[in-house]
Order: sequence, then structure tokens, then C-alpha cells
Amino acid sequence: MDFKWLVRLLLSTAAENIPRTLVFFNNTNTLSDVYQYVMIASQQLLGDTDPVVAMFQLVTNQAIKASIITKLADVNSKLRVVLCSSSLSMGMNLSGIKYVIHYGIP
Repeated sequence: MDFKWLVRLLLSTAAENIPRTLVFFNNTNTLSDVYQYVMIASQQLLGDTDPVVAMFQLVTNQAIKASIITKLADVNSKLRVVLCSSSLSMGMNLSGIKYVIHYGIP
């Protein structure tokens, strides 16, 4: 799967109009690589306190995890796309998510 579609979407669409999307990866190396590619290609700022795209995996800092979960719970937040491992979905019930994409076998 090519993630150019995501980069084009991020570059051409206002944040509030991007559908809320979760992209699950079964390999953390691939997850990290895709996150870096998307951030650089879409000119997103690493370390932005109010990001449009975020990465969530087991080793993500606890404060960042809590921030991502809080922003996902708020349907009006600027956070629109989360590239994640299955650790995000454990025991969560999120509303307002339009797309769930599995990159690889779930």
C-alpha cells in the first residue's frame, strides 16, 4: 500500500475536513517508517502540540498516549489520522472514526 494518498489528503484539505481515520500496523518498524514518511512528505511538524497526524504504539510516551486518546474522544479536535499498533484499540470505544484501515493482517 502506498501512502501518497494520505500525503495528498493532508496537503490539499483543511484539517477539520479530513475524515477521522485509524491505520493499524502489525509491524512497529513499518509503522515508524510510514509515520516519518507521512510527516516529512506532508510537511507536518514533528513535536506539534496539536497535530493532525499522530503515532500510537506500545512504546509511545504515556503523556503522548493520553493526549492522543483525549483528542480522539473529542470529535472536534484537530487530530484526524492516527497511525497505530493494536495497542490503541485495547478496551476503547471511540466515536466519530470514519475509516479503519489495516495495513497487513490484523
